[in-house]
Amino acid sequence: LNKIKRFTKPNVKFIVLYNTTKLSTFCSSKDKISNDQKSNVIYSIRCPGCNEEYVGKTDRCFITRMKEQGGKQDQPMYQHLSSCKLYLELIQLYGIVNATDIDLKAHFLNAVLRHSKIIDVNRHWSHLCFLEAYYIKKLKPKEFFSFFYNAEFGKRAK
Repeated sequence: LNKIKRFTKPNVKFIVLYNTTKLSTFCSSKDKISNDQKSNVIYSIRCPGCNEEYVGKTDRCFITRMKEQGGKQDQPMYQHLSSCKLYLELIQLYGIVNATDIDLKAHFLNAVLRHSKIIDVNRHWSHLCFLEAYYIKKLKPKEFFSFFYNAEFGKRAK
């Protein structure tokens, strides 16, 4: 309104006939992003056998990272599941009940996807680094994962 007044004579008066209201004040105009599609997250994965917990961060899509954790042999959760005696016993019991050949890789991936969750979200990488350290200290993962924390980030775990 002030911009229009600059270009008119001083004695011209303006009357506002209506006010507009943003649509976003009533409801969101954007779709919510599902947890699987979120990025820049702190996540935890719990082992279904021994209940140990792994805490990590990613700036990529959460579901993509979980598929890596459960599908690649060099990932901490995959290595833990392949060496966790309690979890391997559960898989063997599953194989006996269902009388099928056991596909360990599929079981590892399924375990990671079912037992992972987003703990926190933040758009800034430096905040994610701090939050990851905070949640590692707060949740106190067991000894198995302290090796991975130390290898990736120096001696900050324990």
